[in-house]
Amino acid sequence: MNGHELMERDLPCVYDVRFSPLNRNIIIEVTKEVADAVESKFIAHLRGEKTHIPARISQLQEDVGLGEFILPFSEQWGFGGCMHASLTESTVLWNFDLPKRTSSFGVEDDTFFKALFERSASLQLLMRVLNSIEVRQHSRSQLLSIDGIKSASGDYGCVFTVALSKKLCAWLVGQDNSSMESIGNAIKVAMLRAYQNFSVFGISQANDISFCVKLESGSKFVYLSCPGNACGFSPHDRADEDDNDGYELVPHNLDTPIQQFTLLAGISELSRYMLDSEKKFS
Repeated sequence: MNGHELMERDLPCVYDVRFSPLNRNIIIEVTKEVADAVESKFIAHLRGEKTHIPARISQLQEDVGLGEFILPFSEQWGFGGCMHASLTESTVLWNFDLPKRTSSFGVEDDTFFKALFERSASLQLLMRVLNSIEVRQHSRSQLLSIDGIKSASGDYGCVFTVALSKKLCAWLVGQDNSSMESIGNAIKVAMLRAYQNFSVFGISQANDISFCVKLESGSKFVYLSCPGNACGFSPHDRADEDDNDGYELVPHNLDTPIQQFTLLAGISELSRYMLDSEKKFS
């Protein structure tokens, strides 16, 4: 699935990403057909066929100091077994919890950041594989894609980009002021819920105002920000407000996996809100 293609035309759903505020976990939902295709990609790697997977695993192990990568053939997989698989009647759910920070220094904090990087790196590999898969049909459309995930320490070490689909943008443009306010509040709450797991002392008033969502009636443009050095997402500078296409959200100063997962929780709430609103009126 190509993000640029997604911005230009309606594509059948390959995966859905969402955040559970109650369980504080990230969930990736796919059909069993897509899950089989993901397994096939890893089987090809095991057979020694040319894929990008082994190079990325080795690079991530070296860059972030991660241990063994467990292949996705069991209920727990990924770096440190952080990904959990479960089945519904027609879909496969892969999810990982957001680790809770209990100390801001010492061994406990090192353990916390290792757990974050295990999740970031596992998600990076999964998204690279999922974005290489195409499906012929699905009852739903792909609303957004997550791409270019990085999992490293230092400046811009945890960036990723988001392609918003043509369909999602058309839906946004059709929302009135009241709906836009509700959508913005839902996105902000999702970011706050995720960030609460990462903050030892809770969310201060100073931090609270750092969580910003900008949406305007009649506009498809989305702006998100969270605590950090002007950390957030904004439309790509080549995005055209007046055309009917989707566009790419680009990151600014995503330096840590804390910021990465906070913003991922927020942007995934946007697609969930659209899906729920469509079910309500269908």
